[in-house]
Amino acid sequence: MEAVVERGGLHLGWLASCGGVFCVEVIAGPTLASQLALRGGNFTRAYAVVTAPFVHASIAHLINNTITLIWLGWLVALEGRRRFIQVSCTAGLTSGLLVIWLSPPGALTVGMSGVIFGYFGYLVTAALVERNWRTKLWRIFSVGVLLIWWGVSFLSGLIPQRAISWQGHLGGLLGGIMYAIGRSRRLRP
Repeated sequence: MEAVVERGGLHLGWLASCGGVFCVEVIAGPTLASQLALRGGNFTRAYAVVTAPFVHASIAHLINNTITLIWLGWLVALEGRRRFIQVSCTAGLTSGLLVIWLSPPGALTVGMSGVIFGYFGYLVTAALVERNWRTKLWRIFSVGVLLIWWGVSFLSGLIPQRAISWQGHLGGLLGGIMYAIGRSRRLRP
C-alpha cells in the first residue's frame, strides 16, 4: 500500500510547481507569463514547450487544471515514475508542437491541459490495448469513471472556441495515444 501511495503522489510535485510558478507570475506580472508561454507560429521559442504547461492565465485556470491533474496524473503515476515522466513529456511535447504549428501567429497558450489530455489519451488507449486481463479490467473501470465524470468536458475541449487551446488539447491527446500504442507494441512478443 505504501508503494501505491508513493507512486500515486508523484504528480504532486507537478502540482506544487504549477502553484509556485503562478505565485511568481502574480508577483512578476504578465510579462513573465508571456515570456514563458507558447506563441503560435514561433518555433524560435521552443523552450516554451517546457515552460508553458506550468504557467496559468488565472487562478480559475490553475484550479481547473489542478483538479483534473490530481485524478488523471495519479492514475498514470500509479504505473510508476518512469511511465509518468514519459507520458508527461510525450504529451507536453506533442501538445506544444501542435500549438506552435496550428495556432494563429502570435497567439499565446499556457497551462497543463495539453498534458492532462495526454494522460486521458494514454489511459483510454492503454485500456484498449492492454493484454493482461486484470490490468485491462482496472483500466476500463477507471476510464469508464473518467468518461462519466469528465467526458463532456474533454470532448468540448477539442472544439475550437475562444480562450481554449483545442490545438494543445488535441496535441496532448495524440501524444498520450501514441505513447500507449508504442508501449504496447514494444511489449508484444
